[in-house]
Amino acid sequence: MKKHLIYTAITLALVAFSFSACKKDSKNDINNESLFKNTNWTGEFNYAGKGPEPVSIEFLEGGQLVWNELLADHTGSWKVTGNQVAIGLDGSPSFNGNISGNSLTNIQSSDMSGRSLKSAALNTDPIPELDGTVWGAANVSLKFKPGAMVDLIFGPPSNLPTYTDLPYLRTGKAIHFAASPGYNWFTVITNASTMQGTNHAPSDPTVYSFKVTKQ
Repeated sequence: MKKHLIYTAITLALVAFSFSACKKDSKNDINNESLFKNTNWTGEFNYAGKGPEPVSIEFLEGGQLVWNELLADHTGSWKVTGNQVAIGLDGSPSFNGNISGNSLTNIQSSDMSGRSLKSAALNTDPIPELDGTVWGAANVSLKFKPGAMVDLIFGPPSNLPTYTDLPYLRTGKAIHFAASPGYNWFTVITNASTMQGTNHAPSDPTVYSFKVTKQ
């Protein structure tokens, strides 16, 4: 009888512990999900054998997302389990990372298109108004104009523009424009005063990166 009572007590303790652990895991899932719902994360990735490129990821409510990069914008999905988030693109699993504060660590890539996600962090900076602003560096500068137009300057902002009145499309913190057919440019607003960008010419396999700051 005494042995039976001991076994019963142990069983009840294990059930209580298991229930408590499940409640804790469920609470962690909810807390981590709130870190992603309706937020924007920015970071870097690369294709196999290529240089780093900026990326903007819009995590939407309901487990959907939009991945913004130079080549195109992609739809996808996300799911939080414990302290990990799984990201899928175009219907296939792509990345899995540990949630560490407001960033991802130990990111594992299984993307069918050959992408490797190198970094991603929550970006809470407000999106700045672009009209009338100039963003520059020594090698390239951008002058944004009303009507969703941009002048592209090779060199510092004091140089004359090489391309003028290029229409651009902004999606959240991501900006797409083309200097000419196939000569595509892309930038991500990483904070209120910095953009990280890249460009790709049709006859050149190299992807060129650049960073400009608000003047």
